[in-house]
Amino acid sequence: MRSNFLFLYSALGLVAPSFCSPIKAQANDNVGCLSDWEQIYQIINLYPLAVDFNSTHELFPLIYAENAFANYSSPDGKRQNLRGLQTIIDTFAPDGEHYDAHHLLGSIRINLNKDQPDKANGTFYALTNTFGKGRFAGQLATFYGIYHDEYERIEDQGWRVTTRLFSQVGPASGNVSLLEGP
Repeated sequence: MRSNFLFLYSALGLVAPSFCSPIKAQANDNVGCLSDWEQIYQIINLYPLAVDFNSTHELFPLIYAENAFANYSSPDGKRQNLRGLQTIIDTFAPDGEHYDAHHLLGSIRINLNKDQPDKANGTFYALTNTFGKGRFAGQLATFYGIYHDEYERIEDQGWRVTTRLFSQVGPASGNVSLLEGP
């Protein structure tokens, strides 16, 4: 899967995970560097690729801070009050065995904090389709939600999610039991 992911990553024209930071770059070196807003936007858009292509081990360290907190209002309850990058990875890593997912993100809003230039927050909507495997093969569950994120620029890493809160908007449709796995 990793080679497929890397091909997709480059085919989509996404910037290499090691973003250069205009803060650290010299005046002549920052050609092609992404703005803070663009760096955060890239991190937001890595999330669906990490989950949908079962690349959480490779990509979550590029998305979440080491001490990140995440709370997802998922029907199975296993994604609530997750503390730390490794806990978040361990929680999501097995999902690819149970179902395939397809996330669509939209209405992304990123607010940079001029008083605290190393902090930002953002919100965005998500439509997630999950396609069952095993005993749930051929079944679908659809979720609608909104993400509320806090971001922090971390030295030698760039921007990372420090807090992610997901709230389901409206009822899910389809067979939500497929999240339980085969």
